[in-house]
Amino acid sequence: MHNPPPIPTGQCCELDEPYQAPPGYFDQPFLYVFDADSLPNGQDRRTQLTTFTGSDFLLRRIAGVDRVSATFQVRDVLSRLIFNDPVNTAFRDFVMVPELLYPGGDGIQFDFGNVTKSVNSSGALLSQVVFQGVRRFKGYRRPPSYPYWEDEFKYEADIAIDPTWTVGDRRTFGIDVYDYDFELLEILECIINPVGGGAPCAPGGVNQAFKINLYDQVNETVFSAPVIDDLIVSNSVSYLGVCPVPGIVYRIGQRIKFDLVNLMTVTPGQCSIQVQLTFHGVRRRPC
Repeated sequence: MHNPPPIPTGQCCELDEPYQAPPGYFDQPFLYVFDADSLPNGQDRRTQLTTFTGSDFLLRRIAGVDRVSATFQVRDVLSRLIFNDPVNTAFRDFVMVPELLYPGGDGIQFDFGNVTKSVNSSGALLSQVVFQGVRRFKGYRRPPSYPYWEDEFKYEADIAIDPTWTVGDRRTFGIDVYDYDFELLEILECIINPVGGGAPCAPGGVNQAFKINLYDQVNETVFSAPVIDDLIVSNSVSYLGVCPVPGIVYRIGQRIKFDLVNLMTVTPGQCSIQVQLTFHGVRRRPC
């Protein structure tokens, strides 16, 4: 008598993707980043970001304004106000529903009221605003060539911030993808020994370890500039971000590549600051 074959776990997906752009287009996750470090405190400022040519940008979330100014206003592509009055930035996260479309080469216009820049526990500036959404390209993205099961999986990277890594310096890291294709759905972070001591913690409050810039499967950056960690990680103490959306699929043999810009001061003789990044998603196991 033969034993029955084992029942596979996970969910078997068809050859289509759960997230779909309109016919004739495909979406790539993207964040436009505005660093307000050069703006003087105590003033009101109107400014803008110029979107990249070659694709439209659909804005779905704004975050970080509470660490730049007391009030905030944003405009649509026709320069119409989105809020009837400047909003109090204590709300921190602003989800744009419905999404706002900005053509490639156009500008996202916004106003800061009473610029008041924040710093972290090491004195590094945190005055940064992110505009999260997708770049929408004309064309067709080939679907997976095989049916597959989705199994939860994560890749982890342990990072040591030592005295040789000064504030503002950038370093590049990478994790090899093995066995199966991997779809990245979120990033999490744990600061194992934060500055000043204490229990391990997620980034937020005055604990920010670094800025991060992520690369996609074709080695293009997903952010226009490195982003402060707690603005995008899913377990942030201060914000409600999830990134990347939609997910990024890395094929077998590719690398999850990312740049880190240090935000922590570690003095000579002090123990390195240990940080763990978790790249969480699903493996695509052929079925």
